[in-house]
Amino acid sequence: MDRHLAPKNNGGVTHASPFRGYRSSELLYCAGFFVLSVIGPWIVNPIDFGVIELIWRALENDQVGPLLDAGIRLACMNTLQDVPIYLGALSLAEALADRHKDKAILLSYAVPIITVPLVYWVVYRLHGVAYDFTMPAILGIAGVVFVLRLGSASSMKRKWQSLWIVALLLAGFEWLSISPALTTLGFGHGDVSLDLKTAASVLNAGNLLDLLSFIVGSVMILSGLITSKFMIDYQAYIRLMEEEKQRSLQFEQMRSEAVKARTYRELQALVHDLRTPLTTIQGLASAMSEFAVDPDDARVHSRTISEAADRMDDMIGELLSGSARRTMSSAQFARRVAAHLPSEKTNGAVRLYIGNNLPQIKVNETRLVRAVANLVDNALDASTSHVDIKFASRGEFLEIAVEDDGPGLGEDELEDCWKEGFSTKNSSGLGLSFVKRVIEEHGGSVRIGNRSAASATSPTKEGHEPVGVRCVMLIPKAKEGEV
Repeated sequence: MDRHLAPKNNGGVTHASPFRGYRSSELLYCAGFFVLSVIGPWIVNPIDFGVIELIWRALENDQVGPLLDAGIRLACMNTLQDVPIYLGALSLAEALADRHKDKAILLSYAVPIITVPLVYWVVYRLHGVAYDFTMPAILGIAGVVFVLRLGSASSMKRKWQSLWIVALLLAGFEWLSISPALTTLGFGHGDVSLDLKTAASVLNAGNLLDLLSFIVGSVMILSGLITSKFMIDYQAYIRLMEEEKQRSLQFEQMRSEAVKARTYRELQALVHDLRTPLTTIQGLASAMSEFAVDPDDARVHSRTISEAADRMDDMIGELLSGSARRTMSSAQFARRVAAHLPSEKTNGAVRLYIGNNLPQIKVNETRLVRAVANLVDNALDASTSHVDIKFASRGEFLEIAVEDDGPGLGEDELEDCWKEGFSTKNSSGLGLSFVKRVIEEHGGSVRIGNRSAASATSPTKEGHEPVGVRCVMLIPKAKEGEV
């Protein structure tokens, strides 16, 4: 956009901060830019920039150098005059859009379309300088709208980024204004620009001026577009990181809730186990108080009550401390597992096989029983018809094998099944990880795999290979002298 000559004034100005502040300061930014726009012709004009002098020197001396210098100064001068106008329009549109979010799109178009011509009119009334409202002005308004919509799409809230893009685009449009070839397209219709192009025609420098205009203008516009693309990608990256953070927080919350749910279920199971000795205590105590009891029977009942109370005390101790251990026979532990999986609970689908010469073990009975029960629960949830629990002696270990005749697991599932959160049935995914943790707490090991039809104890199903899953746990036997 070119300007007519304007009178000189030595007044100074201060530049407003380009960063968004509090709501009370938003309009101050806008006012600062518009003040610069109004007083700009006193400071930035063709006379002070030496544009007119250079054009005359080029014609008088028949030299192209001063003409190119005049073109460069004219483009820079027009850019300096334009930038405050369009940045003021951008700042005002952003401020209003933030306050009226329901009308943000309308304000993105209306504010620059109204504000830019209004500032041009004010400048003309004050200075008598007629700004050229042609193609560069139209593209400048489009650039402001583009940046506003860009900010809306990418959640852009850094004002300096939007101001920088507008400045780059405006500079590119103003450089195109000095191109003689683009005059017919509405670029450079101001008096000074037309004088520059006339002089270029006289000196046969039109092609050189076109080349300079295209190169610098294209670089400016391309830089503005690249910067905007970078901003979009950067904001998208920030948004994805925030979403990922939210998902991580949600996942951790779900895991915490799942752990609480698992703990609650374990407490329920423990309470169920506690009811057995408690029922024994209550029943025998009631019989002894209400009926005449033979002294020998009373001693037997008292011993049974004492054992039941000790049993309850052991279970509570094991619940409160995962490191609590007590020595027991493997057969006794197998009976505890059987008591925890009654046929009315499993519909008769669970069968126990207890081998001979089983070792003594030192374990946290409550947690280890729950680990075996978890494996059985997983098997029953996998559409199995039978689950076998086998107790056998394997060197220095008690081997507990839990086998089912279900559909088996895929290779990926076998690889990930011990990880917390992994589940094939949309559950908490803590069952198998709990099993692994308990076995390792006891110094043992656990492995899982698919069974082949040939190794299945239960009748095989035609056309199904492999048949079921086999999980083997090894528990170290108690050392000599351990109690």
